[in-house]
Amino acid sequence: MKFLGCAMVLLLGACAVNKTPLSPHGQLNVCLRDEVNNMKNDGRLETLGKAAVAQKAARYCLDKLKMTDAFSQDMAYRNADFLLSGSDGISLK
Repeated sequence: MKFLGCAMVLLLGACAVNKTPLSPHGQLNVCLRDEVNNMKNDGRLETLGKAAVAQKAARYCLDKLKMTDAFSQDMAYRNADFLLSGSDGISLK
């Protein structure tokens, strides 16, 4: 019983430590997801419309993460639009 308790503590500790950090584009996707969800929840989607919300979310996340390259900018706008197109539960990869 004591062994089982020690094994559980070690297993849970190992799970909590050494998480692989997200890549910059992974961080961008998380930011976009959170920002789009915030805008949906507070009513800005209905007020501003899909295109404006996608642009605002993309600009906010690009500025926040200091991403200025063309690839990241294109990715941010496409992924924000994708998130607004009813992609609940779909992972951005």
